[in-house]
Amino acid sequence: MTAPALSHAPRWVRVCALEEIPEAGGRLCTVGAIEVGVFRTRHGAILALVNRCPHKGGPLSEGIVTDHVVVWPLHGWKVDLVTGEAVAPDAGCVTRFPVDVRGEDVYLDASTLPRERSPLCDVTGVHPDSGRPRLGRRRALPADFTRMDFDRALPVLSVEPPSPDTETTLALAITREERPLATLSVEELRARHPVVRAPAHLTCLMFGFCRAVTWTGVRLADVLDGFPSLPFVSFYSWESDATAERRRFFETLPIAYARDPRTLLAFQLDDQPLPKEHGGPLRLVVPFLQGYKSVKWLSAIKLCGEDELGYKRLHGFIDFPELEPPPNWRRSRSRESPK
Repeated sequence: MTAPALSHAPRWVRVCALEEIPEAGGRLCTVGAIEVGVFRTRHGAILALVNRCPHKGGPLSEGIVTDHVVVWPLHGWKVDLVTGEAVAPDAGCVTRFPVDVRGEDVYLDASTLPRERSPLCDVTGVHPDSGRPRLGRRRALPADFTRMDFDRALPVLSVEPPSPDTETTLALAITREERPLATLSVEELRARHPVVRAPAHLTCLMFGFCRAVTWTGVRLADVLDGFPSLPFVSFYSWESDATAERRRFFETLPIAYARDPRTLLAFQLDDQPLPKEHGGPLRLVVPFLQGYKSVKWLSAIKLCGEDELGYKRLHGFIDFPELEPPPNWRRSRSRESPK
């Protein structure tokens, strides 16, 4: 009787040294285009999973290992390192990989790696205002962006060049629909409202990076307290003629998201003046939503009676998942969710 044929021939690839994996922790390793979390339990077992939490896609390698389970701290989801299954009552699973420890090195069977997938954009057609083809059913590429640098400690990704404004020249315009209400400088924001420091993550699911950072700024809710309350708030980047779409970048939030205490107008990153490439001198920070909602080079805030939809939806992108919605939030019926 012959042995059954293997479904694949193992292709062992060295991913890291054993000493690089912390006890009761994980390490991010990249094999081809796939990010893999490699983990070590307190008993010395080495296990590997695709580095994406089944809940919101967060990096499992930043989690805490207890027994044979990794806990991703941002949401508290637990994933069994042996089976790849989420621990009940949560549901979902991630791909796990065979691992072989050879002396002081860790090898992974690369023949079991999944193909990259997950279309992120609309399927067909062109942008109505520019005539540029929509991205189609594929992941975004660096070529779709004006500025990108993934090699630095804090990656940079942008569809437009930085604003020429500085803290001394920026005049943040606040309007109700088209009616001007106020113009504020960065110094006036500091003087009028409590300055807060907020740990968060710089996250991009399109290109798969996530870095821990600390933002310093003022809560948007404090700024909005002095103005009429409308159902939506739009945030406009600077007036640039150099964008690919020849249109000013903007995004819109429901008022509950805008008033969430985690939503900031930030002017510092990691206790340093906000770098130009990361939105300086002033940017919106919405840490519980995808990065495209945190508008860089913020120059105007508009209080709106209706959802303006935002640049991404107007240009054919689907809505990205929230990282962590505000407490007790229920999505309002609007043009975003037609019935």
